[in-house]
Amino acid sequence: MNIKFSCLYNGFYWGFTNAHSGWVKLNEMLVLYDYIAFEEEHFDEIYRYNGDYDEVKKTRSAIAWSWPGSGAPLWTAEDLNTDSFRVTYAYTDGDGREWGFVSYFYGNRNIWFCLSDPLNRDIPVFNPTPEPSVWESETLHIDIRQFIDEQDGELSMLVFIIVLVAALVVGTAILIRVFWKPTG
Repeated sequence: MNIKFSCLYNGFYWGFTNAHSGWVKLNEMLVLYDYIAFEEEHFDEIYRYNGDYDEVKKTRSAIAWSWPGSGAPLWTAEDLNTDSFRVTYAYTDGDGREWGFVSYFYGNRNIWFCLSDPLNRDIPVFNPTPEPSVWESETLHIDIRQFIDEQDGELSMLVFIIVLVAALVVGTAILIRVFWKPTG
């Protein structure tokens, strides 16, 4: 589930998600390691892929992974049409294997393939899945309840000023109409 927005409300962090079309308490959610977490951890090691998928073209098959070194192959793509196979960026692991990230492939999104050894199911785990963790905010949030209360106070003052000015304008118009006498 992706969180689109978050806020602090009455001491709790809340996140808006399209999956539930609403707000959920984030301290009750667990953060799972995924391809995004892998990319954040290895940002400086990821590079634009300019290769031509030689090994994948030879085998016409490749094993899909959640991220390099996850240790759990997802599935095997067979009879690949390499014309529709697009690696957007790559990563080279400590043993020199080159991995390619594919954002969309036959209805699947955000998967990795080992480009230098595409059919090896026995690649050792070098980046295991960590235990899920409780979500913690990395951003300073303002308690939205406090903001709403302040806004209500400012709004009340603004309404009062508008009503006062309108009353003065209407009162002045009435006084002019009653007491103004044309000369001439």
